[in-house]
Amino acid sequence: WKWTAYGRHFYYGNLFLYALYLVFLTIYTLFQVPPYYAKFLEEDNGQAKYEMTNNCLKSNDATENTECVEKSVWVFISGIITLIASAIRIVIEILQLWYQKHKYISLQNFVELALFALSIFFTANVFYASEVISPTAWQIGVFCLLIAWMNFMMFLKKKKVPTATLR
Repeated sequence: WKWTAYGRHFYYGNLFLYALYLVFLTIYTLFQVPPYYAKFLEEDNGQAKYEMTNNCLKSNDATENTECVEKSVWVFISGIITLIASAIRIVIEILQLWYQKHKYISLQNFVELALFALSIFFTANVFYASEVISPTAWQIGVFCLLIAWMNFMMFLKKKKVPTATLR
């Protein structure tokens, strides 16, 4: 009875916070300017040729004919929300470690700790609006997004998912 009365609220609150983190991490990754892109050069005997080109950001002194791109406002908004959600989730994980002690030690909990720490590293670029994200941070960010979605699936697959019943 106690689980259905109180545990459900903690579970769904935790699920909501994680889903919020996941949505804004995904938005940040989709709208972030990648450090490089494949530029189409020509087609030779049915084979397309591409060149890896570094991206650049538009600035106030850029000319109109450059191929530079502009960072979206969604990068800033989603980056800030992802940073805040990651920090909150790290605090929650540390509190769980403090209260549960040896029961806390599991692969999923360590994956979550690493995930939120790497997410902070990935989204820290939000404070440098005039710089393209580094290739290392970009690769870490894409890896974070993959692990975050896999972790979300594990979160939903848990057998102790409380269900709301109509009586």
